Amino acid sequence: MYARYFKKPFRKYLSPRYLEEDKKYYSDLLPTSNTILIMKGDKRVGLYSLLKVKRNGRFCKVVPFSFISHDLTKAERLDAHFQITNWIKNNADGLEVSGGVHAANVRAQRFAIKFGLKPVRVVVETRAS
Repeated sequence: MYARYFKKPFRKYLSPRYLEEDKKYYSDLLPTSNTILIMKGDKRVGLYSLLKVKRNGRFCKVVPFSFISHDLTKAERLDAHFQITNWIKNNADGLEVSGGVHAANVRAQRFAIKFGLKPVRVVVETRAS
């Protein structure tokens, strides 16, 4: 799902540094994550993960990967958003929650802001030729 809905459509925007971090995510972090899977019948239509990491000397929860299918109706998408936001609130363990949103993914930016996240940092990288 990750490759189909994120890596493939956004490949031209992903830097070599991101792709290197991606390997670390899959080998080290993903197996320790807490994940919610949203189903519609027997089809996966949503997935969010939470990881507990240490940043700047404090623990926080990070959303390393998120996905909501574009095939959902508006009502189904709102229901998925409701399930995901409640799940994150119930699994944050009282810690700050953060996540990265790619600059090209405007839909995800809108959802993050609607969820209550605030943009605090922008990372700019150059692509290797």
